[in-house]
Amino acid sequence: MTRQRAAAPAALATMHARVTNRVVRKAVDRALAEHAARSGSEVADVVELALPGFGLDQAGRLSFPAGPATALIEVAPDGSVHQRWRLVDQSERSTPPASLGAAHPAEVAAASALVAEIRSALAEERRRMEERMGSGRTWSERTWQVRFADHPIRRHFALRLLWRVGPAGEPGETAFRDEGGWLTCDGRHLPAEDGRVVSLWHPAEAPETEVLAWRAAIGSRAVEQPVKQTHREVFRPQSRDLDPAADRRFAGRVVSHGSLRALLRDRGWAVPALGAWDQGDEATAFRTFDDGVRAELRYQAVEVVPTGARQERARLVAVRFVSLPGPGRRVDPLRLPLSEVPARVFSESIRDVSLVVVVAEDARSD
Repeated sequence: MTRQRAAAPAALATMHARVTNRVVRKAVDRALAEHAARSGSEVADVVELALPGFGLDQAGRLSFPAGPATALIEVAPDGSVHQRWRLVDQSERSTPPASLGAAHPAEVAAASALVAEIRSALAEERRRMEERMGSGRTWSERTWQVRFADHPIRRHFALRLLWRVGPAGEPGETAFRDEGGWLTCDGRHLPAEDGRVVSLWHPAEAPETEVLAWRAAIGSRAVEQPVKQTHREVFRPQSRDLDPAADRRFAGRVVSHGSLRALLRDRGWAVPALGAWDQGDEATAFRTFDDGVRAELRYQAVEVVPTGARQERARLVAVRFVSLPGPGRRVDPLRLPLSEVPARVFSESIRDVSLVVVVAEDARSD
């Protein structure tokens, strides 16, 4: 029973990363919240602590006997997973000999299954890193070190991304983590200090000069970032929309209803369907960010279709933002002027919608 309880957060975290069905996702989120409440922690902490290490060492390597041979598994610096087999004569090969598979099928199958699990965990963590690009979450430097830099799976993301490091409540410095510590764009190592916090850097919160300098620095180090960061598309409110509480840059664009739902759900949005049996001729998709802001995309049916028929196209209307109730926040939901929306939340929301528009334009050009 204890083992089952320990496995439950990991299973829930996996479902949280994979599930796009709105009803199922809501049930998973509820279960995660209940587990977090029982353990006296936040949901984000539960998800982060649930990521297994699979027995990998600090360098991302693992070996175990498989009959007379040894299975070698390694997560490379670029995040790819490799499997090798060391035979009795100390030679190595990428696939097990047929004789080994016949004599020790369980061990060979276990190695292949473990490689698949590690690859799946890396894919799930990549999705979480994409979600974190919209988050203002901070970690104490010690917590960040344990959960990111020292973790055999998550370190492959932590050491290839940019972070903000500094005292709590201050902007801090943008830095890259290498084996020697925090390295700034101009090559300085930040001195060790107590009480610092770490947050994920987003280009929407940085001046253009800083973004360009880091692009050059990352390029000179030949670092392939696991998620788009320094070259990430940035969106800011247009001057005409600063006072109104909605962004209308994509108003009137007609897109595939199916693509709209699939792409946004993959980005963490709840996306109701248009149609007589669903939301009718208008619907609102939404994505909730962890700083208490919800982005809402309004869209409409383009054609009138018979009851029960599928809506093939949708017309985009506007994206608006709502401040949600919570500790230290307003009691009732309140629409926010675009000038009050956190820069990374605004940019990530409009970027998500822009992906739908890009797909629609690509489809028309084919």
